[in-house]
Amino acid sequence: MPKSLTDKTLHGVNWNLAKTYGKTVLNIIVGIVLARLLPPSDFGLLTMTFIFIGLADLFSTLGMGASVVKQKNLTKAHIATATTITIILGFLIFAIFYFTAPLIAEFYKEIRLVPILRALSVIFIVKGVTAVSYSRLVREIDFKSILIIEFGSYLFGYSLFAIVFASLGFGVWSLVIGRLATNVLSSILTLRKVPPVLNFTIGKKEFKELFAFGSGVSFSKLFDYTGNNVDNLLIGKLINSDALGLYNRAYNLMTLPISKISSGIYNVLFPAFAKVQDNTQSLRTAYYRTIKSTAFLLFPVLTAMFAAADFIILGLYGPKWEGAIDAFKILIFAGFLRTTLSYSGAIAHATGNVYKEVFQQVVYVITLTIGAYFGAKYYGIEGVGFAVIIALGYKFVAQSNLSIKIIESNWLAFLQSLLPGIANALVMFITIYLTVILIQSEFGNYPYPVKLIITMIVGAITYLSSIIFLPTFIKGDSFTWLLEKYGKVVPNTFKNIYFKFNPVKT
Repeated sequence: MPKSLTDKTLHGVNWNLAKTYGKTVLNIIVGIVLARLLPPSDFGLLTMTFIFIGLADLFSTLGMGASVVKQKNLTKAHIATATTITIILGFLIFAIFYFTAPLIAEFYKEIRLVPILRALSVIFIVKGVTAVSYSRLVREIDFKSILIIEFGSYLFGYSLFAIVFASLGFGVWSLVIGRLATNVLSSILTLRKVPPVLNFTIGKKEFKELFAFGSGVSFSKLFDYTGNNVDNLLIGKLINSDALGLYNRAYNLMTLPISKISSGIYNVLFPAFAKVQDNTQSLRTAYYRTIKSTAFLLFPVLTAMFAAADFIILGLYGPKWEGAIDAFKILIFAGFLRTTLSYSGAIAHATGNVYKEVFQQVVYVITLTIGAYFGAKYYGIEGVGFAVIIALGYKFVAQSNLSIKIIESNWLAFLQSLLPGIANALVMFITIYLTVILIQSEFGNYPYPVKLIITMIVGAITYLSSIIFLPTFIKGDSFTWLLEKYGKVVPNTFKNIYFKFNPVKT
């Protein structure tokens, strides 16, 4: 019997979250190892290159991948057209980057960037061949295959190669080789699963249909990407690679739980939302259920990270990363604002409101650019952190308001969906804050990794206790719903305890 869209979506979420959590754990482990093997300046150099590489990547497919996912009646002609375009663009952007690498290096006054940029530009050729095949997996919500591809390529590509070459003293080139290995391996696995359609034709009708939506997605992602990277650009330009390495590590650590959970669910929700884009009631129910569950899970994690920031930075990465602590604390506040943004984007994209979102992205980028410039110039990476909070505050209000209008709802209902997460976060903050004070008072001479482990144990106990014992009128039914949908992967002992204190009304 064929699966319903709901079942297929939940099945996709399950596999995508498995991939997300697996990569998150691996990413943390690899990040800790590399941070102890390499100095902040090496990470700063790679960040400089990826600012421009990532920018070009937005136009390397002209949004063909997203168009393939959204296209209601996808034909072989659509697939052939999209594949031909992405391959041509892949080679074109490779050539552009190869010859403009000296100009980018001159912008940063870092001659070491020239060979790094030229090596990494090979990624565009690889992605050009693979982009449409990957999007076809997303369209079919086949996240089991995507799990195998992405986790396998990261484990045997970046993790293995980067750590081995870093241990051998290759410095920043260990990070470059790891990136290349991941992309090549991922492409091989993707093309084995979904072979590309290589008849090198571009249908006029198919191109118009794909480009109409894809170009909007590209512009939306352009401003979103610019907003996510202009702070890195200005720190690299106005300060130095060491400061950029510290800031980038703090920012990535803050966004790690958000991006892995939010983007993981977004990848499934976008094709699912697209299939019910004309059903306002279904969109509204799915949207609020998603942000309520995500806030309930993420808000206490972010709160714990703020309260134990010193233990986290020094315990994971060591004393040479101490300069990232203050920026990390500031950026945590930006994390709360980022939590629901990807779901607002999914609603806008799936319902064809992508150009309305573009305008909001433009205002956000302008606000962040001005703030980050003065922040970096006069207050260092901490000043940039405050600029991020101000700009994200605007973006949170604007994009949430757009989603509320699309689903025909109101701000009261939106804010009510966040209350369970706020309540859970408050309990976590009080517990971790007091725990940190106690550890510093009684066990101040202990190594930071030990302090971090103790704090994590207390945090885990608090997290589970809040889920079980917080009154239903405060926490809502978010976790009950999650258990009903994903109970198969939760131990029966925990489920029995939970439902003993949280009985389901019949």
